Amino acid sequence: MKNNIYICGNGNLGSSLLREFEQHRIHVSGIYSRSEPQNLPSSVRWCRYGTDQPARNSIVFITVPDSHIAETESYFLKSGCYTVHTAGAVEINELKNSDRGVFYPLQTFSTGIRVNWIGLPVLIETSDEELLEALFEIVAAFGARGMEADSDQRKAIHLAAVFANNFTNAMYGIAENLSKKAALPQDVLLPLMQQTVRKLEFLHADEAQTGPAKRGDIATIERHMQMLKNDSEYAKIYELLSNYILNHFNKK
Repeated sequence: MKNNIYICGNGNLGSSLLREFEQHRIHVSGIYSRSEPQNLPSSVRWCRYGTDQPARNSIVFITVPDSHIAETESYFLKSGCYTVHTAGAVEINELKNSDRGVFYPLQTFSTGIRVNWIGLPVLIETSDEELLEALFEIVAAFGARGMEADSDQRKAIHLAAVFANNFTNAMYGIAENLSKKAALPQDVLLPLMQQTVRKLEFLHADEAQTGPAKRGDIATIERHMQMLKNDSEYAKIYELLSNYILNHFNKK
């Protein structure tokens, strides 16, 4: 890798990127963060915003929250480096550097859970051909699946990912609470969840859909609503999703 690499932020994504670079022997010159990161490899320098400037033509990955991207990039606008954000819902033009890009891994990152980058989709957009080549080189080293996508495409897949991941996880949280109230172990639902995801490797979501709303089983839906009569929030969610499924399959 001919470019020096820097990472801004040592949260879930920044930490995962650092591990991958280290694993694939791509040297990271420094980590920018407000406070000194814990367990930083001895070869990686802790850098301070506004004080330590990256070498010219370095690639600076900005992995901070979306609302802090512009402020973070401002520290590097005169350094002659490439600035690359990693957000799904932020357009490339939010970056003001003339040499800019986006490196958006379509994955969920959580503290303490290691991510497998093999085959992981990474959506890439750049203003510069050399940067494009460099980012695809990184993707190839990780064994990930790089693809070019403009800001509109990336925002659309980010919206889709909220449905596929964030909302699904929230629904599983409700399911955990219901199983706990029934004095059943929380992991009793895991095989069901795993099979639900496994089916989607082979079936379209409509083909994989099951359950009382898919069958038009109104009696079971009404029994479930009765069980939720003392939890209005869960009842509203159940009714909304059941009506969506009923209406969706009634159109076919």
